[in-house]
Amino acid sequence: MPNDATSDGLPGATPATALLLHFFGGTSRTWTEARAALDARGVRTIAPDLRGFGDAMDAAGPFTVDAYADDIVALAAREAGARWTLVGHSMGGKIAFAVAARRPLGLASLVLVAPSPPWPEPMSDADRARLRAAYGDRAPAAVTIDGIVAHPLTGAVRERTLDDELRASADAWHAWLDAGSREDLAARAPNVAVPVTVLAGEKDRGITPAVAGAVAAALGGSAVTVPDAGHLLPLEATNAVVAAIAAATGSRQDVR
Repeated sequence: MPNDATSDGLPGATPATALLLHFFGGTSRTWTEARAALDARGVRTIAPDLRGFGDAMDAAGPFTVDAYADDIVALAAREAGARWTLVGHSMGGKIAFAVAARRPLGLASLVLVAPSPPWPEPMSDADRARLRAAYGDRAPAAVTIDGIVAHPLTGAVRERTLDDELRASADAWHAWLDAGSREDLAARAPNVAVPVTVLAGEKDRGITPAVAGAVAAALGGSAVTVPDAGHLLPLEATNAVVAAIAAATGSRQDVR
């Protein structure tokens, strides 16, 4: 099961809840800045480390999209409350789609952030091989992180992100590249019955605005292109991501 952390939101209130799923190579810490901003808007957050990543790196497999979805459905049933928004970034986006297609109790909306699409992810064989070979090595991890953002991450955020890249099990790492990212779940799209927002970075070369637009169209949702941003939107364009999540939860509270 994933390790998770929660924020209780505003004292004396029953806050909106957002369940946040991280990207491939990320952890719950990817959402640190977004969670602080959402808390300021009165949105309660739950951010698990997906099995095989972060504090859950020693968790056993399988590491399939549906196995991850099993974990998230169980977590939501325990923690999310009567009405919640599911948010998935990159790998987490494909998992979030699989969860939403099951129509779990209380799911009210879906926000996909530079999502791996329901169909096989558009990743070249060369990129898969490069990422496979880079497992556990900080130098190529830095090249990867620096290559998927529009502007370099700096300071503690960059160091944290690089550290998180190394907090993954080999089995989970390779399973996503070899199998999970290739899974074709597109036939489940008609099962998604909640409002969907799909965000893409204008300068994302992997999950391009065109890919995000196709995902939105398949799910009957809306697509938003974030200007001058790459793939790591929760870190590069925190305000835009937070605004989309807050809108999806129904929160309109001004930042404190």
